[in-house]
Amino acid sequence: MPAHRIARLADLTHRHAWEHGTDESDVPGWRRYPGGILTWWAEEADLDDEGKRRLHKFRSDVVGLLEAAGRARRDHPQSSPLHVAPPD
Repeated sequence: MPAHRIARLADLTHRHAWEHGTDESDVPGWRRYPGGILTWWAEEADLDDEGKRRLHKFRSDVVGLLEAAGRARRDHPQSSPLHVAPPD
């Protein structure tokens, strides 16, 4: 997938996590998104279990981009809750 599309998906993912997050993050000013990014993507794309399995690594890559940019963090690499920074 081209880098500009991955960046766009990262932006949309961040926005969704912020808008649907709670104020329970332990990072001041951030929100905690407990829903799981992969679950959201699968619902939006109407994916079956095989489709979700195939997206698992890609989801980790997108969340990794958000973490590298300082826009998100996970408590553990395998955890679903995502802490998200306020939008720019």
